[in-house]
Order: sequence, then structure tokens, then C-alpha cells
Amino acid sequence: MTGDKSNANMSTTKNKVNMVGRLERLERLMLLFTLLILSLISGVGDVYAYIDPGTGGMILGSIWSTIAAVFALISAFFIRHFIEPIKRRIHKLWMLIKNIGQ
Repeated sequence: MTGDKSNANMSTTKNKVNMVGRLERLERLMLLFTLLILSLISGVGDVYAYIDPGTGGMILGSIWSTIAAVFALISAFFIRHFIEPIKRRIHKLWMLIKNIGQ
């Protein structure tokens, strides 16, 4: 029994050490990626680009659809969590009034 517990503790310790090693590698990878992005951005000189009306309309259309989707998501949240309970209470009250009148 005692040997099983010590093996389990050693296994847990190995898992913790392994996890720390993974996190250190992930941190190094994120630092490397950040440095790569910063070097790419800082190396860019003057850029001369032309956005024609069609491209501008496409960009505005995608921004508009994103705003509409966010508004629909927020509206659905409010309907689900605030209006539905109110409707249920009104319906219960209506059924109570209807049953009292009969």
C-alpha cells in the first residue's frame, strides 16, 4: 500500500514538472511569435495602396453585417433572459384570471 502511494506521488510530481516544462516552451514560443510579428511590422516602409469603391463597399458591408450579428446576439440574450420570464408570468396571471371567471 505504501509503495503504491509513493508511486502515485512520484507520478503526480512528474506530471507537474512536465506541465511546467510545457508552459515554459509555450512562453518561449509566444515570445518568438511576438518578436517575429514586431519585426515584420517594423520593417514595413511606405505603402501606397488604392482602395477602389467596390472594395470600400465590401469592407463597409462586412462591418455592417458584423454589427448586425452582434446586435442580434445581444437582442436574443435579452429576449431569452428578461422578456420570456415576463411573458410566462403574464400568461400565468391571464390563466388565473380566466379560471377565476369560470
